[in-house]
Amino acid sequence: MTAETIRRLTRADVAAFRALRLEGLQRYPEAFGSSYEEESEYTPADFERFLPDSPPGGAYGAFVDGALVGIAALVVSPKLKQRHKGHLVAVYLTPAHRRGGLARRLIEMLLQEARTSGLLSVTLTVTAGNEAARRLYLGLGFVPYGLERRAVCVDGIFHDDELMALELEPVEGIASVVMQTTRSENEL
Repeated sequence: MTAETIRRLTRADVAAFRALRLEGLQRYPEAFGSSYEEESEYTPADFERFLPDSPPGGAYGAFVDGALVGIAALVVSPKLKQRHKGHLVAVYLTPAHRRGGLARRLIEMLLQEARTSGLLSVTLTVTAGNEAARRLYLGLGFVPYGLERRAVCVDGIFHDDELMALELEPVEGIASVVMQTTRSENEL
């Protein structure tokens, strides 16, 4: 029987995290804003930035029989006015462990920590045309809100990114705030 564990990664996991991150960057360069060439030069200390000691930001890992096979990270701005939201990044699962719900469980755990930490929303980008990832994010409740044309360029080929967001807490009264703001701007 296969033993599966999903948990927050610590600095003790930096070598495994680095290896899996580099694998993802190398296999699917169009899916990430960073490149294998850049990050392969990073030191273990550089990768530790994804592994803070406490929430809300950090990385989670999916382990099968003790081996790290999936990662997902949440970046939260240190800026006071932006600490209420996070950005989902560095999502990668080895091809052999896809289609079994592991990626969903991994991201659900990360989102649960985001909720518990008081974040109000999480955003992400997904490469246009990556239907498997898009279906996963839609199934988790993410909603598309835009498209960034030519978001990344790999070997001279441009790839668009779809922008998605998940509200962790309902946004109340937003319509009245928008209406009031619009009215006030028109009065200027």
